[in-house]
Amino acid sequence: MRFRCRRAKVTAARQIAPGPSVRAPQPRSKRREKPRRFRRFPLWRIEIIATDLSQGVLEKSKAGLYSQFEVQHGLPIQMLLKYFKQVGELWQINADIRAMVQHRQLNLLHDFSQLGVFDLIFCRNVLIYFDQRTKTSVLNRLAKTIEADGFLMLGAAETVFGLTNVFKPMAERRAVYQPNEVPAASVRTSAFVAPASAVTATAGI
Repeated sequence: MRFRCRRAKVTAARQIAPGPSVRAPQPRSKRREKPRRFRRFPLWRIEIIATDLSQGVLEKSKAGLYSQFEVQHGLPIQMLLKYFKQVGELWQINADIRAMVQHRQLNLLHDFSQLGVFDLIFCRNVLIYFDQRTKTSVLNRLAKTIEADGFLMLGAAETVFGLTNVFKPMAERRAVYQPNEVPAASVRTSAFVAPASAVTATAGI
């Protein structure tokens, strides 16, 4: 609600969901809720970008096909019947909702500043696959691609504490962080260069 109030005069919002966020049910639920949540902002231009290192994962996300097991995890039956159609034994999200999402191949261990700046970043269940130095490096890069009043959402088992000071927790919101205004000289960094083999092994998530 704070986001909506503070950005009430803004007519554009960009969201990005990297890594496992693309293949996991949780961020997709955000996409499913979009028609209902954003109907109060009919003049807004909403841009959603889903990224992953694996082209196969991106193709699966584009298809929007889910098993019965997947749709039963946290998706109310009313939303299932409203935003999905049954295709054999699978459920496919409606075409108009699939069209809202752009898909890009992305390696979080490389520079991704070319994607621009975002209002909301879903990076859930991604950092858990990295070592401490890589987590710090990724978080510092994310901080450069988020608006000053934007939000970063991590997984329940993830945190920025002990890794970097470029984000601060949002009060009473678990796993939600906002950019922290810190002088460039005091940003906690990590001098870490991953070999190509490590990139393939750890970033292919």
